[in-house]
Amino acid sequence: MYNLVKFSRITKRRCLQTMFFTDIQQRNKLNGSSSTDRVSAVHEYTVFFKRAGNTTNIHTTSCVNMTGSNETNEKQRGALIVLEGCDRAGKTTQAQKLIKSLTDDGIKIKFMRFPERSTKIGRIINQYLSCADNLEDHAIHLLFSANRWELVAELLETLKEGTSVIIDRYAFSGVVFSAAKQGMALEWCKQSDVGLPKPDKVLFLNLSPEEARKRGDFGQERYEKEEIQKKVHEYYMELKDDSWKIIDASKNMDVVQEEIKKECLQTIKMTKQTLGKLWVVEESSE
Repeated sequence: MYNLVKFSRITKRRCLQTMFFTDIQQRNKLNGSSSTDRVSAVHEYTVFFKRAGNTTNIHTTSCVNMTGSNETNEKQRGALIVLEGCDRAGKTTQAQKLIKSLTDDGIKIKFMRFPERSTKIGRIINQYLSCADNLEDHAIHLLFSANRWELVAELLETLKEGTSVIIDRYAFSGVVFSAAKQGMALEWCKQSDVGLPKPDKVLFLNLSPEEARKRGDFGQERYEKEEIQKKVHEYYMELKDDSWKIIDASKNMDVVQEEIKKECLQTIKMTKQTLGKLWVVEESSE
């Protein structure tokens, strides 16, 4: 008789648990809701269990795990993804196509580009790039860097909100184009960008200077000269690390876009909560 009563209680408890978690999934109280909603849902069902004679403690974290969600109380940050490459590699075109595609898929995404020519610093840079004005090499390099730093707060806030950011050119471009000039050391050029938010992924659109020359409008801006582009490519390869993915930009545009989107989706999915700092060696936690 005792065994039958014990079996009955176990069966009752399991039935209640099944009803509990099924109802949570159906009402979407845990997945995609705020932490306040989750705590409210858990409290509601804790009361339900106690009234039903089951005093088992229920915690928010265990409920999240049992419903199959990896969500925690801390909002997942967005991914920082950078498109780099020599001039006329198709970065801007591919970035714009990517933004539209990800937006259509319902992914929270924002587009940024450097230099950002709409700011006060950016307008000076634009005058320089269009050959309307001249500046000393070290001075213009620091202006390029300042243009990135002036938008760091906006960038970090966007990532914190859970929106991923696609950037057309970043510090890597600033460094390699300056280093390609006579008398500009690569290590010196890196220093003003040390500590910027480190990208989760850098997608390098690889296109030879010979192929770039065949594309429209090549040569209209200051740095679009074949000898400069060759040096720029060499320095890019010196900056490359494990976060980089080399993509053949000479392929069909749609093929390139498919590869870029695949890499972006994987990066967004695998993004860690902690955002690193560019060219800052992380101290070992021993």
